[in-house]
Amino acid sequence: MEQTINLNLKQRLFVNSSARFPAFIASWASGKTMCALIKGLQLSETFPDNLGLVVRKKFTDLRDSTLKDFESYTGLTVNKADKEVKLANGSTIMFRHGDELSGLQNVNLGWFIIEQSEEFESAEQFDLLRGRLRRAVGFRQGMIIGNTAGHNWIWDRWKNKKLDGYELIESDLAENAHNLPDDFVKDVERLKIESPKKYNRYVLNSWEDYDLDGAFYAALMSDALKDKRVDCDDAIIASTEKVYTFWDLGVRASDTTAIWFVQFVKDHIHLIDYYENYGEGMQHYANWLNKRPYAYGCDYLPHDAYNRQMGEVVQTRAEILQKLRNNPVEKICDHSIEGRIQAVRNIIHKCKFHKNCSTGVNCLNHYRRKKNEVLSTDEQPRFQSEPLHDWASNGSDAFGYMAIVYENMTIAGRRIGDTSMQLPINPSHNPYRNNILSRGFKRTA
Repeated sequence: MEQTINLNLKQRLFVNSSARFPAFIASWASGKTMCALIKGLQLSETFPDNLGLVVRKKFTDLRDSTLKDFESYTGLTVNKADKEVKLANGSTIMFRHGDELSGLQNVNLGWFIIEQSEEFESAEQFDLLRGRLRRAVGFRQGMIIGNTAGHNWIWDRWKNKKLDGYELIESDLAENAHNLPDDFVKDVERLKIESPKKYNRYVLNSWEDYDLDGAFYAALMSDALKDKRVDCDDAIIASTEKVYTFWDLGVRASDTTAIWFVQFVKDHIHLIDYYENYGEGMQHYANWLNKRPYAYGCDYLPHDAYNRQMGEVVQTRAEILQKLRNNPVEKICDHSIEGRIQAVRNIIHKCKFHKNCSTGVNCLNHYRRKKNEVLSTDEQPRFQSEPLHDWASNGSDAFGYMAIVYENMTIAGRRIGDTSMQLPINPSHNPYRNNILSRGFKRTA
């Protein structure tokens, strides 16, 4: 059964785009999913023996939303056993969730769609699929659709860098309001008062406003973005200004070690660099730091850096780092997770982030509470008080250690980076030292 769909200007621009990688990033109720599925079906009908793929990060969203939308818009039925649709001309359309993408190594695609692309924290899945976009058909295309989510990987590729072959179509809710129920439009207008960040993001399609569900710092980082304190070129102070590093160490080979590079100037905190890696020893990180053009102050390590490790010589990672770097090393004081999170909240308004820190900023944006799977619904997620341990944890914890040191130094009447003092602080000069930084090993001169 044929049906007529009247597209607005932005919808037509996306459906008719001939770019290799078009993106439709738009507000709620802008018809993104409809346009993408129609575009994919057209490619499969136009080119026989085509193979298309529709991706959603989570299986439940794929099952409960994407598959149902496809059947509603196209009138076709998806085989629920293999999540595929076969057309009369030999073309196939597959539906997969994020965890299944690693199994597509031997698939040659003619087109793909990533729905709600902002749900993916990085471009890893997009790049995996673009590497499969090589089917022998007349035209190949990789599409993404979704909502804005700050200066993420989508913003960087489609809006900031505007790479060759990438086309961005944007739309706010007003451009499709004539196709929407009046009561819906009036209701979302209430968000302007009730939840301004959600209104700006989901109604006005703002890239600078966001407050991710369950996130500890996202709203504060959104404010930093709007205040132009993120992605800064001028965050690095004169090269003579001391740079202090704050570490979170991966316990297992698969765990990430994260390092923030920080300059402290009066009441401001400049995050000038960020590095993370996994499966590497202290030699790797020491070499990386030593190659950077910074005048270092002190390296701050968490308590687990002082656990003894067996080897030819029994020593701690803190001892290893000091020998490799010949730089002062200090141990972060004992504190609670809640105290660390609050310390971060207290200092973000003082922070300025260099563009070198984009990965670390992404960690801060996505550091969030564990979801309460029992109490949560599709419409209303519920969260526990403790943080979720995932890819964002290590970078956020390292940042939290910096916040703890900064906060406790302030209580002691001292400031990191104060030219009137040298770090690490001599205990005799600071009666608060035992409450601030636990004693580490004996340092050589």
